[in-house]
Amino acid sequence: MGMWTINVIIFVCLLNGTLSAEESNSTDTLFQERNETKPYTFKILKYICIGTPYKRSRLNYCKTVLRRNKPTLLNVSVTVPEVLNYIWVEVKVHYKFSTYQPFLIDMEQEACGYIKHRPVIPLTDYIFDTFVKSVPALSAPCPHGNRTYNIVWWLEERLTPRSIPAGEYRLDLKFVAKDNVTIFASETYVMVRRSGIIGSMIDLTMSKYIKGVGIIVLFFICCSGQCARVAEFQPDQTVNDSRPYKIKITKYLCVGAPYKRTTLHYCKTTLRRNKPAIINVSLAVPEVLNYILMSVKSYYKFSTYQPFLIDMEQEGCEYMKNRPLIPLANYVYDILQKTVPAIATPCPQGNRTYTIVWWLDEHFLPKSLPAGDYRLDIAFDAYDKVTLFAMKAFFSVRRSGVIASMLEW
Repeated sequence: MGMWTINVIIFVCLLNGTLSAEESNSTDTLFQERNETKPYTFKILKYICIGTPYKRSRLNYCKTVLRRNKPTLLNVSVTVPEVLNYIWVEVKVHYKFSTYQPFLIDMEQEACGYIKHRPVIPLTDYIFDTFVKSVPALSAPCPHGNRTYNIVWWLEERLTPRSIPAGEYRLDLKFVAKDNVTIFASETYVMVRRSGIIGSMIDLTMSKYIKGVGIIVLFFICCSGQCARVAEFQPDQTVNDSRPYKIKITKYLCVGAPYKRTTLHYCKTTLRRNKPAIINVSLAVPEVLNYILMSVKSYYKFSTYQPFLIDMEQEGCEYMKNRPLIPLANYVYDILQKTVPAIATPCPQGNRTYTIVWWLDEHFLPKSLPAGDYRLDIAFDAYDKVTLFAMKAFFSVRRSGVIASMLEW
């Protein structure tokens, strides 16, 4: 898969609002469950089904349904008469400058092969998990088609991030057959505003600044490495590595030591020629743990480091036991499962010494990242809010080539 293009701004939980018509009665319940503490609101301006008429399918109707004090819905009926064993899915996000420009997500994946073999493709894993929980009829293994799909879809604010800068966005979704003929395609137009006059003014000013310099406000956490007792994690070599930038890890810091409930034996940054710098940590956790609060936060450096987009806190034991629908947590957990399975096992944890090698793996990063300095904070806390372990990773992103790097700066 082509993986991601992350340029700026917003982490839209793209597919979490998708429901089949049979499931549409649960939409009000989902809407009521959303997190109401977010400092912004967004308005869906319109949905458009594009590229019609389709050659290999029939669009029976495509309606935008407005609802008072609830998300605007896209109500679609598509008849697919033939059996399909190959479906190419494209998901792209655009941000509006003077015109809409590609931003954040540029994902392409052949769905039938993916569902059958489940390769390690983090963003696809995240979207597929969302499909499984919200539209299981579409996430079933191939063959597909030979039926009429009645779908109700909306951008669900309940599952969007805690903070999103203001601006106008467009989400493109497309399904393509093997001969490159479109089965269905849609565009969704969204406007985001901060709550309150001052907040909106601040974010509008920030969005103009972002338009000038291209600051990233989303960084997916890429946890790579295995415990020292086992072989080092090796990324899937099939992932596209033709990225127009370089990442340099400046340093790792273990912060808050000495810890009250654990013993940090060592915390080393190891530089490697032509490879990412790694953090090598040995941490003794003497007690048995059935509650571990994990927090992950990302920052971008202006004159100082400022919080940007990711501000995730999740109690790990309960999450692994019940696997609730929490998209960002699902994404992080899937990465942990595939790269550090010893940490991603169900509780109880502790009563052992953890020897971990970890690095920010460029292999899992997007196709494009704007230049700048970043900081990633990770912390694990016990039930009484006592820190078990905490670290900061500092890194910089430079575009390949002198001119490109100067333009980004």
